[in-house]
Amino acid sequence: MPRRRNAGTPRRKNKVLRSCKNTCISHLPVKQETTDPSEKLREILRSRGIAPERLALAIGIGRPAFYNVSCGSSKNRRARQEITDILQAKIWNDIEIQRRPLLLWAGTQIESPTLASAKQTAREFAGFVTRHGKIVRFTKPYALLMATRRIASTRTPEQRHI
Repeated sequence: MPRRRNAGTPRRKNKVLRSCKNTCISHLPVKQETTDPSEKLREILRSRGIAPERLALAIGIGRPAFYNVSCGSSKNRRARQEITDILQAKIWNDIEIQRRPLLLWAGTQIESPTLASAKQTAREFAGFVTRHGKIVRFTKPYALLMATRRIASTRTPEQRHI
């Protein structure tokens, strides 16, 4: 009697793929991009692990006011601008990111032009810096939101096409 190859494995009767449901990309759930600002904000906060109460506190508004801004019943432009700048995400169509974070790590040194300006900087960043003469050195990380502006082009109209 002839011996079967691979006696321990069962034989396949049909090698044809029966259904593409488990393998086709078209059947996988697709995450839809939302255009609703409240859903965008909720998703960003959830993905970054930020509590809405903490964001409201950072902006300087109360929790009810924050929920009114986030759901769209309040058009508080200042609060929407603060939320956009802090999260660095475009949530509302009419609000652009205007400030970018500047991170000053521990060990960063800044040389001031005068001793008076170095003393003033040390006073403003008390607890975060040490001062030696005109040099201010950060001892802890510090984050600033810097206003961004468009710098006018110094090129002539003839050079702009390059």
